[in-house]
Order: sequence, then C-alpha cells, then structure tokens
Amino acid sequence: MRNKLKLLPFLLLFFCITMKGQNTWEIFAGYSKSNINDHLNGQNQVFNYPINSPNYLNTFNFGIANNFLKKDRYFLQAGLGFYGKGSKDFAHIIYPVDTVIEHHLYYLGLPVTANIKLLNNKKIYFSFGLIPCYLLKQSKLYNVRIFPKAQNFQVDYTIGCRASIIEKIDVKCSYTQGLKTLTNRETSVDYLKSRVINHSFDITLIYKL
Repeated sequence: MRNKLKLLPFLLLFFCITMKGQNTWEIFAGYSKSNINDHLNGQNQVFNYPINSPNYLNTFNFGIANNFLKKDRYFLQAGLGFYGKGSKDFAHIIYPVDTVIEHHLYYLGLPVTANIKLLNNKKIYFSFGLIPCYLLKQSKLYNVRIFPKAQNFQVDYTIGCRASIIEKIDVKCSYTQGLKTLTNRETSVDYLKSRVINHSFDITLIYKL
C-alpha cells in the first residue's frame, strides 16, 4: 500500500501540467526492442561473455500525452503511459540447453519531453526528455523470480525524432535508457560491483486528438 501511494506525485504532476489552457492531446502506442545489460566493474558483460548475455525482448508501450507551451519551433509535452521492458535470457545453467526465459518489467511512466523543429516548414522534430517510472509488475517463472528484485522507481532518458505522416498521425523513433541500476545488488568487493541497465529501441505511432 505504501509503495502504491508513491504513485500520487506522478498523477498530481501530470494533472497540474495538463490542466492549463491552450493545450492539445494525443494518444500513442508503439513497439519496443528491450534489453538489460550488466555492467560489472565498469565493463559491459555483453562483450565479455556473449554466450551468457541476454537477447532483445519484443514489447510495447502506450499512453496519452498533453502538448503545452506550443511555439512555432518547439513544444513541451507531458504524458502518462504504460511501458514494457525486459530481456530474453538463455537459462542453460539451471534448465535444459536452449531454454529461454522472457523477463518482463511493466512500468507506469510519466514522460516529460521537449520537441524542437529541425527544419523550416517541415514537421520534423528532435525529441528528448526524461521518463520517471514506477514498477507495476515483474514477471516470474513457475512463480519464482529468476531475475533479482527490481527497484520500484526508475528514471530513463529518451532521445529521438518524430515526423508527421499525415495530418493527424506522427511517427516517432527513439532510444531510451535507464539512468540508474535496476536492482539493489550490492557488494563491498570492488571488482564485483555491477550496474544493471535497461535500454530499448522504440517505434511509436501518435494520433493527435
């Protein structure tokens, strides 16, 4: 219950921003390729141990966003969305060879982004911002959590471009990565210290209401 109450600042901030006049709304839904990398002692373990490295997981995102402070060359945006993240792991150590475990993390996110027009008279924008996230659910295998418990709160940065396809529909391509480690794994041994970082490549369709 206490953790769920921490969602209130997300919702309050979203409604405070979006209740101002002259705002426009849009809904979004998209496809993501997500992965989790373990950085041990500052080194990405994908390159050191490729056979044990996770693969990309197919997942999705959707939500609603509000555009405000709209000017000729830029606008700001705040949204509320559902984000799927995770990875696909080969668990050959504890299960038969070629057993694949899909590790899913589901978040409620509050994307706050700035969108800057790149070309005159062209509806192409460079987009960047932050996505504070709250963990809603972490998948388990046979009711056992294989991956260490993820932290409830996460902050991602996102960069990308969006462009108009037709009058009310835009497409956005972006890269998103966590700014903090996903888990609370800690050790006093320096060379065993690790940071578990999630990242994804996203393609999103946007419908302007």
